[in-house]
Amino acid sequence: MLRSANKYFLLSFIITILIFPQTKRAITVDDLWAMKRIGSYSVSPDGKTLAYTLTSYTFEANKGNTDIYLIDADGKNLRVLKNSDKNENEPKFSPDGKSIAFTRGGQIWQCNLDGSNEKQLTDIYTGASDFEWSKDGKKILFVSSVYPECTTQDCNEQKDKANEESKVKAQIFTELMYRHWNDWRGLKRSHLFLLDVATGEFKDLKMKATKKMFLRLH
Repeated sequence: MLRSANKYFLLSFIITILIFPQTKRAITVDDLWAMKRIGSYSVSPDGKTLAYTLTSYTFEANKGNTDIYLIDADGKNLRVLKNSDKNENEPKFSPDGKSIAFTRGGQIWQCNLDGSNEKQLTDIYTGASDFEWSKDGKKILFVSSVYPECTTQDCNEQKDKANEESKVKAQIFTELMYRHWNDWRGLKRSHLFLLDVATGEFKDLKMKATKKMFLRLH
């Protein structure tokens, strides 16, 4: 873990050097916009390759775009894995090291190490993020924000539409942590889902646990 952290720091330092010429001057707003930022990263099982996200910003569009890059552990052979006009995040090597999973548009995707053979692994209305591979590579655990009382994705979609169409926009909060930075907590909760990579089927583990507890109590 320490070695991975050191690689991440060194990579970040090298990219910063490449971006800015080594001349003494005051930093400007243009420099800040031009500065690319490293985000999440993953080390291949054999320790030879590092996958990481790099976000570039544009003043004209007033937004950033996140792509995925690969680089060898010795700092050589920097190459692009994914650089579409959409944000690609959370790269994670599969346990066998032959492919990489990542998120795009609220779904989990998978591709070969050269970016080919891309396929979408999840198709879930409430979206998927913060995922982890199982050790055998057959399952993926991910997080999705859902309405606790909903047992289907259709239910979540119907509730979203009802809230959008409702003329009443006020909400009553009876507990703290109702807002995180600039996001309201709302009525949804983060649940753990388990995906079968081969079939694309997924299940809500939190809902399954809740059902078991209900049966035990009744």
